[in-house]
Amino acid sequence: MDMKNLLLVFIIINLIINICFFAVFELKKPCIRDFIPIAVICAAASLGRLIFSFIPQVQPVTSLVIITGSAYGSLYGYITGALCALISNMMLGQGPWTVFQMTAWGMVGLIAGIIGGPFRAKIYSYQKTKKGVFELSAFFIYGFISVLIFSIITDLMTISYLGNALSLSSAITVFITGILFNIGHGIFNSLLILLIYFPLKNKLIRCRRPHL
Repeated sequence: MDMKNLLLVFIIINLIINICFFAVFELKKPCIRDFIPIAVICAAASLGRLIFSFIPQVQPVTSLVIITGSAYGSLYGYITGALCALISNMMLGQGPWTVFQMTAWGMVGLIAGIIGGPFRAKIYSYQKTKKGVFELSAFFIYGFISVLIFSIITDLMTISYLGNALSLSSAITVFITGILFNIGHGIFNSLLILLIYFPLKNKLIRCRRPHL
């Protein structure tokens, strides 16, 4: 394959991934109560991204997507992450990077849903228990690790621009540079999760289960 076409290949792959997730979400026939929390999170994340756009390492989107995935599960985590990228880029600028960011934040939310599975029930009693401390600690760590997922996926676009100059060493250099650049992003994620994890997660759960 001509390396000059690598960007197009990656774009098509990312589009297919996102279309599949949105198709599955649509097949579940979500109700209005399912849409409202996602819309609120997307609006808040987009506003936060716009406000902090002058500081590249500060991305409140990631933490909000993680908490949403933890509260609602992997599918909702993915959809929220993908929509956050799509909507916020309407203000910051659309381009081929959008589909990479949709997949990256979507995967961050999807994995958060997997990690949050054991904690999804009876969350209101967890905050002052050992299980609550374990849950918060797990997501504090994941908040930092999530930048690896985000960076690797979005750096695929940078790699595709290398064209015929692409080699194993150049790809590794791009990945390492991207990860180092995103260390600040990871630190910010972890600190924000530490501050807002339980308050936001509780509110999200109550939006869908107001009787709790």
